[in-house]
Amino acid sequence: MKKLYVLLFLLMVLSLASCASSQKDDKLSKTSTHVHNYSTTTVDPTCATEGYTLHTCSCGDSYKDSVIAALGHDYVEREQNYKCSRCNRYEDEGFVFEVVTNAMANYNDAYLGLVNTYFIKEVSQSALEGGKLTIPRKHLGYAVAGINKGALYNVRTKMTSIYIPSTIKYIGSSLVSYDGQFAPSSDTVALKTITFDSNCSNMNVSHTCFQFCKQVTSITMPNNGIKQFNHDDVVGNHFLFEDTLYYKSNRTQEGGCFYLFNMLLESDKSAITSTVTVKPGTTLIANQVFVGNTNIKTVELPTSLRYIGKRAFAQCVSLTTIVYNGTSSSFGKILVENDAFQDCKTISYQYK
Repeated sequence: MKKLYVLLFLLMVLSLASCASSQKDDKLSKTSTHVHNYSTTTVDPTCATEGYTLHTCSCGDSYKDSVIAALGHDYVEREQNYKCSRCNRYEDEGFVFEVVTNAMANYNDAYLGLVNTYFIKEVSQSALEGGKLTIPRKHLGYAVAGINKGALYNVRTKMTSIYIPSTIKYIGSSLVSYDGQFAPSSDTVALKTITFDSNCSNMNVSHTCFQFCKQVTSITMPNNGIKQFNHDDVVGNHFLFEDTLYYKSNRTQEGGCFYLFNMLLESDKSAITSTVTVKPGTTLIANQVFVGNTNIKTVELPTSLRYIGKRAFAQCVSLTTIVYNGTSSSFGKILVENDAFQDCKTISYQYK
C-alpha cells in the first residue's frame, strides 16, 4: 500500500513540473511576438566625431545607420595662431614650444634662417584627436618651423598618425624616444601613418627621426621635401624610415642600391660592382650608404642630385673617379658633407 502512495506522489510532482514548464513556454512565446517600435534621433557630426541616425526601441534594442564622417577642423589663421571656426579649438593646443634665438643659430647652423620661429619641444596627449596628431603651423604670431628630438615621446603609445605641415623645416632625431636617445622604447609605438604636406620643401631632417616606428604602413611625402640630413643624433646607426614596414614594402632596388621616393637610402654591399650608377631623378644620397665598400671604383651621379650625406662614401678606398652628368658649375651647387669622402684617395671628376 505504501508503494502505491509513493507512486501517486511522484506522478503528482511530475504533473506539476510539466504544468510549470508549459506556463513558462507560454510566457516565452508571448515575449517572442514583441514587435520593435523604433524612435529615431539624429546626431550631427562634429569636427572630431562622426554623425549618425540612432534608432531606439522601448525594449532597449538600438542600432545606428546613415553614418556621416567627422567634419575635421576648419582652422582659420589669426594673428597669433590658427583657430577652428566650428569648435573653437586652437591648432597649437597641447604643445610645448621654444623660440629659436640668434644665439642658437650661432651655435648650430641647422637653425640658420629659422630665428624667431618656434620648435616643438614636447607634446601632451591633449594634442591628439582620435590618435591623430596635427603639427601646428603658428604659435604666438610666428611660424612653427621645427620638431625637436624626442618631442613625440609622451604620445608614442597613442599617436597612430601624424600630419606635418609645409612650415616645418627641421626635424630632430628619434622623435618617439626619451630625449632622442637610441635605446628602444619598452612600449609599442602606435604610429602607422606619416603624412607630409604636399608643399613641404627644403627640410633639414634627422636620418633617425622615425627610429623605432615599426608599424608605419603609409608614408606620403613630396619628392623634393628633404634637402639634407642633420646630425643631432651623432651616432647614425639608422637611416630614414628604415624601421618601418612601409620602407620594407615600397623600396626599389637598382644595381644594389635601395631607393624610396627620390632618395638613395641603402646599398647591398654584396651586389655592388666596381661602378655605381645613381639613377636619374635622385636628389639625395643618405648618410653612410656606401661606407667601407672597397669594390667601388667609379660613381656616376645624375644632375638631379642635391645632397651627399655624412660619410656616404667614407673608406671607399678604391674609389678614383666620379662622373657627373652635368657641368662643373652645377656640381658645385650640390651640398656635400665634409666627411662624405673621408679616407678616400685622390678622386678625379669628369663632367659632361
